[in-house]
Amino acid sequence: MHTEYRRTGGAYFLFLAALTCFALGMAPGAARGAPDPGKAQKQLGKGCGTILGGDAERAADEAVIAARRSAIEKAFGVLVDAETIVKNSALFDSFVKNKTGGFVKSFEILSKKQTAGRVCVEIEAWVLPRKLKERLNDLVSNISVIVQIPETNCGRRSRRAIVENMIIKKLVRSNYKVLDARRSSAINRRDISMALEGRDKRAAARLRLKFLSNIIIGGEAATEISQRRGRIVSARAEVEARVVVAETGQVLEIFSAESKGFRRNCRGAGRNALRKAGKQASDDIVKALDEYIHRSEREVEIHIRGIPNDTIFRKIGFLVKSERWVTMGNEPQYSRDNSVYFVKYPEKTIYLATSLARKPELRLKLEEFGWTRAVLRYVQ
Repeated sequence: MHTEYRRTGGAYFLFLAALTCFALGMAPGAARGAPDPGKAQKQLGKGCGTILGGDAERAADEAVIAARRSAIEKAFGVLVDAETIVKNSALFDSFVKNKTGGFVKSFEILSKKQTAGRVCVEIEAWVLPRKLKERLNDLVSNISVIVQIPETNCGRRSRRAIVENMIIKKLVRSNYKVLDARRSSAINRRDISMALEGRDKRAAARLRLKFLSNIIIGGEAATEISQRRGRIVSARAEVEARVVVAETGQVLEIFSAESKGFRRNCRGAGRNALRKAGKQASDDIVKALDEYIHRSEREVEIHIRGIPNDTIFRKIGFLVKSERWVTMGNEPQYSRDNSVYFVKYPEKTIYLATSLARKPELRLKLEEFGWTRAVLRYVQ
């Protein structure tokens, strides 16, 4: 099959194509009835299929599938940040569709052209954004974090926020996934504030789906001159931060601290004070997050079919155990037909399964996943 996507390429294509494949789960002969918009959104989609063995009808069916994916891509791109799509594309490199989502309520073929060896179509599709949002919840990472702590040092806005950067570095070293500061700073400050204070659940939901992140850390940091003794200036820093689970609104940590710094000018003293407060803030926040993540552990079964021998079975078990956030459970069971590893894991199952499938030395292919179970196959 050969398809053409005019707006996509690289990792962006991989993510969207795999997502829409598993979400659609629709046969090429799906109903082509008149559009019934309801709460659906109209999107145009284009796609092409290659004629193999003179089978133009099959090529047309492939073109329609590609056009439906193109329509969903447009609706999907409205909900999720484009860079988030690229960064998460690896989740779907080896993803095999296993569910139906009903994203497309109906569609109509607007045009169909056959050229040398190809059939191309353009369709008008009615996409259901509510269904799309429901399926996106399967992809929101429990260990992905948005951090936004704007900073003022002696009355001037800091371009590089010291406390925010220290928290981000600590989170990254602790194997959390963190939205980089540049993209985080572009987020509407009001959305962050409303989500942190629990005043608007929709704001939290928007952030959660747009960046596939379930943890929001927000607050503010500021310094002011405290006193001057000769050439030495002391500055006082105040830092406040809150850690919230976007899905539930649960507050994991409320951090508040004051510290002092000294130097020959206010801004230098302020930077020193902010570093002290940032160290305490990053330690406390990561500790609170670690405790929450471990409380979120659930029992997960990793099924792997076709493991040829016990040596490879043990090798896979070692690599499963070495995955971040994995705690081994009951004794694994070996069978050539279906081996099972029992683990405790706080993240969405697809993240663990995809991580294993991406290891070239394991030669695994992801076949299906659920809340507490994933199935992979050993490819010889």
